[in-house]
Amino acid sequence: MPRWQVILREAGANASWIDEISRSLIPDLSPGLRVGAFICPVSGDGFTPWINHVPCMIKANLPVYIYWPENGDNYDNRWVQVIRAFPYLGPYRPYNTNMVEVPLSND
Repeated sequence: MPRWQVILREAGANASWIDEISRSLIPDLSPGLRVGAFICPVSGDGFTPWINHVPCMIKANLPVYIYWPENGDNYDNRWVQVIRAFPYLGPYRPYNTNMVEVPLSND
């Protein structure tokens, strides 16, 4: 049994859930198969509580998709807050000249 499964079982995770995860692509970190993660460094409802794991994900070449603050009021101030709280995200900050906004789904 892989160590990650042992850790989850010892932490009290549901055995069926662990089995389902183990059969998915999530634990397969083979190049080209890494599922990746979407994170939000901005405080609020969508904030990613495990954001401190992002440096390990990047080091392991796991795709990391970062939701950045929207343009508008307090844009620069929000950036300062994000980079101050999570300095390792600084190199990944897009600037207005290269940021593409993707419309949100209404579903």
